[in-house]
Amino acid sequence: MKSYFLVIYFCVVANLAFAQHLVYYHLTEKDGLPDIEFYDIVEDKDGFIWLAADKGLYRYDGKTFKNYTHPQKKGLSVFNLQFDDKDRLWCNNISGQFFYVENDSLKFFTDVNNENRGQLLNYTFNKNHIYISGYKVALEVNLSKKTRHSIREDSRYYKSIFSHNDSIFCVLESNIYRKTDNFKRPIDALVYDSIKFYGLPDVKIKSLGETNAILLQITDNIKEKHNHFFLRENYKTRKLSPQEFDLDTYIDDAYTEGNIVWLGTPKGLYQYQYIQGNFIRLNHYFKNNHITSVIKDKDDNYWLTTLKNGVFVIPNINLKQFQNTSGFNISALEKIDEKSFMFGTSKGKLFTQNITTGQLTPIKQQSHKDVTLIASFNTELQIVSHEDVGYVIEKGNIKELKGWDHKFNTGKDISFIDRDNFVYGAFNNSLYVNLKDKTSKPIGHKRSYTTHYNDNTNAIYIGYVDGLEYYNKDFKPHQITFNNTPIFALDITNTQDDIVWVSTFSDGIIGIENGKVIKNYTTANGLLSNQTKIVKGDGQFLWIVSDKGIQRLNTQTEAFENIGKKEGLASLNISDIAVFNTLVVLATNKGIYQLNKEKSFKQSTLSNFYFTEILVEDQPIAIEDSYTLASDVNKIQFKFHTNGFLADESVTYRYRLLDASETWNLVPEGTNQVVFNSLSSGNYTFELQKVSKYSSEVSSIQTVKITIRKPFYKRWWFIMCVIAMICLMLLAYIKRRDTIIANNQKALLEKERLQKQMVASKLKSLQSQLNPHFVFNSMNSIQNLVLKNDTKAAYTYLSKFAALMRDNLQMSEKSFVYFEEELAHIKKYLELEKLRFIDNFNYQIVINGTIPNHKIPSTIIQPFLENAVKHGLLHKKEGDKILKVTFFQEHNTLQCVIEDNGVGMARAKAIHSLNNTPSFSTKAIKEKLELLKRYYNTDIGFYYETVAVGTKVVLKIPFIYAS
Repeated sequence: MKSYFLVIYFCVVANLAFAQHLVYYHLTEKDGLPDIEFYDIVEDKDGFIWLAADKGLYRYDGKTFKNYTHPQKKGLSVFNLQFDDKDRLWCNNISGQFFYVENDSLKFFTDVNNENRGQLLNYTFNKNHIYISGYKVALEVNLSKKTRHSIREDSRYYKSIFSHNDSIFCVLESNIYRKTDNFKRPIDALVYDSIKFYGLPDVKIKSLGETNAILLQITDNIKEKHNHFFLRENYKTRKLSPQEFDLDTYIDDAYTEGNIVWLGTPKGLYQYQYIQGNFIRLNHYFKNNHITSVIKDKDDNYWLTTLKNGVFVIPNINLKQFQNTSGFNISALEKIDEKSFMFGTSKGKLFTQNITTGQLTPIKQQSHKDVTLIASFNTELQIVSHEDVGYVIEKGNIKELKGWDHKFNTGKDISFIDRDNFVYGAFNNSLYVNLKDKTSKPIGHKRSYTTHYNDNTNAIYIGYVDGLEYYNKDFKPHQITFNNTPIFALDITNTQDDIVWVSTFSDGIIGIENGKVIKNYTTANGLLSNQTKIVKGDGQFLWIVSDKGIQRLNTQTEAFENIGKKEGLASLNISDIAVFNTLVVLATNKGIYQLNKEKSFKQSTLSNFYFTEILVEDQPIAIEDSYTLASDVNKIQFKFHTNGFLADESVTYRYRLLDASETWNLVPEGTNQVVFNSLSSGNYTFELQKVSKYSSEVSSIQTVKITIRKPFYKRWWFIMCVIAMICLMLLAYIKRRDTIIANNQKALLEKERLQKQMVASKLKSLQSQLNPHFVFNSMNSIQNLVLKNDTKAAYTYLSKFAALMRDNLQMSEKSFVYFEEELAHIKKYLELEKLRFIDNFNYQIVINGTIPNHKIPSTIIQPFLENAVKHGLLHKKEGDKILKVTFFQEHNTLQCVIEDNGVGMARAKAIHSLNNTPSFSTKAIKEKLELLKRYYNTDIGFYYETVAVGTKVVLKIPFIYAS
């Protein structure tokens, strides 16, 4: 009975295997794969994939491949990837060299070339030793000391050493030996029976993992490569007959998961189920590829290496493709019964597919236009709509739907009410159709997208271009709104609790009961996208399709399960789905797929991520937990990565910079770096975290502390230097102030000296004013008046002369006098001169504007007046002698213009040179004015202007603002 059951089971799964193939990704050169010939593959504890290839050893992090080599390495190829107790990865080559990876580099361990004679050796690890086996080679090498000794030297050894349950075993000729017996006493005999080997056979041992059994393969390497298989279980070894283990090729690798055994062979990948010593073949995949190694990684991806065709990755062994549909662009799909479905293509072809036997049956083609709709009431009745025609398939007979007022082409959706009646939604209307009577009743005269009939509530739901409506038996429309706006429905279904669920353009999934919205699922509470497409009820579950993948929602627990690219979906362009008891069938542009409803969902775990590079000012620096950076740093860049195939498909990253912001920021999808520009000085903590797209799960936080130094002008030493500098400057200021005071004192002394010089100059000026000629002429005038007995005139002249002399003496004692005093002195002098010249001398004093009565230097003007009289007017023989004195203020100086109509400067100089008489000394006046100019730093002095008659001199005299 047991054998009969196994035969029936085998027939069923064999047919199934014929029709379906695992969904896989093929890594080739375009993905950066560095080789096509691979011998082994393993995954380390950090999630790196290691590949032993013809061109060397490579590590894959999910995006890039990195090569590891050593200068002592002979040749490129490496084989036999294994980890020791310290998690170091080992490999060897045909030259007898052994290497291991440590500190991210390949280290050379030993060379047994003298022992191996050019053969590839087998090895295993146990308790700080490596055990190496080959033809006439059996070595035990200490990993720490590198000391070696031979296990046995009296027999020929095969490639047959292996570790099992912490024991070391080897095959010596036809027996199995164990290390605990020092490889002296056989523990199992291999029953070769009548096996005849042409040369030394190749022995491979494959552990069957959790089954606690061992599969031994003995292969004749010389001629026809006959393979013989032995099973060691419960401490006994027996040879397997071809009926027990139907494999017509040799095994390169074996991977066991539970009681499922995956075998990599030159003829592809075989899947067996191992039950109580029996092997049952389940599937045969990749038939045209030589599979050299098989592993399953931490994310439940299966990896297959091939001898000449690169690497295959199987994300989900419970997701399979119907191979006979891979060339079709599927446009519509409908479940017929639990064993079959019908599908149509964009070319108008129509098929039924049996999911149990794999049989694909074409239906006679009615149109070459796109199949837009398939609806099935049961196995005997289906309705199909193309772009140009609609027809019914009843018990295999095809009849065009005609005789109605409406054509049934380009249908959008059909919901059966019973066998004869259905609701039809089309591009321009919706109808209630009686198939038996060939009658149709319009429901709505507008474009419809989807229809649904709830047979428990007898309500009809139709999604129109302008919103969602439902109808009772009276066909009166009732609009359903959400948040007071129309619902734009793409698909409608219901669950076993009669809640109607609507897939929408932008509002996610909406649940409706009694015409009112009671539920809404969006990306905020687990939905992958708010723009959903297909929704199918399945008991208490909802199957939801969007452009981000497929989800199953438990409407009772509100928990989501997800399938996307990481879980194996080769295409997210899903046109329709059909839900069966244990399977869900998907129609895509790349063919039809099926997934197991319970086993296809992978447990989403957030694996660790790490920093791949940290750059400061675009220069990489060593990756550490904390940094102290200069104050002029403007750019800090963090690059990070998660190892694994499609590792970032179901996650996103977020970051924050504490002490700058407490808010988490999302890293843009597809970006694996964060950049900060122009951080101010201070202490920061950069935190990076991985977050699941499908749940609230988050990873641990990766932290980097950053200290950006203050600018030098904010550091204590600089502040102290500034304070010290200020003190020095203060001291310098004080010293300078003292110097300035001293210099001011010197200046005062200098000023006093200048004043003394001015006094001396004043005396010189006084002496020049008391010109002997003037005194002599005055005395002669007095004498003439006395001789003429003009006593009164002589007395008057003498009185004025005495007053003038008294004023001169008084003013000579003062450095500065008021302007009015100077003006009075000038008038006295000119009146005296007028008495001397009698009638032909006239003078005029003109004051332009208002001149303040401020002090001016004394005895400046009178000498110039005397000069005009003495040298200009005195020598004039005819006509009146006129002297004009004009005063006005210009800026801060007193302007005095003296004009006479005398002989002029040229004639006066000529007369002066002939007479050789002493002249008025302008030198003393010049010297005095120079002293005043230096003392008051003012533009003062005198100059002559050229005139037609006489002489004109302009004096600029400083005001001394004193009360």
